[in-house]
Amino acid sequence: VLGGINGIAVTVRQVHIDVGGDSQKSSSLETVKGHVLRIHKHKPSTLFLVEGDGNVAYARVVSLMGALQEAGISQLGLVTEPQGRNE
Repeated sequence: VLGGINGIAVTVRQVHIDVGGDSQKSSSLETVKGHVLRIHKHKPSTLFLVEGDGNVAYARVVSLMGALQEAGISQLGLVTEPQGRNE
């Protein structure tokens, strides 16, 4: 649960991407899409929340979101921090 919303976090880090906070760390978009599509197949109403750590280029986060949308994931959101929280 992120901020009161039920969903699965997809966290983009500099070297890898975490799906759902599990111990599987993926380095390619294809592997991440595979993880997400498996989850989506078993629970189609799942909301996937994409977040990037502070060291990741925004373009990498957007690229992941685009790839997930192209794969048919429509329940997709972007996690942001409230203004001033990261200052």
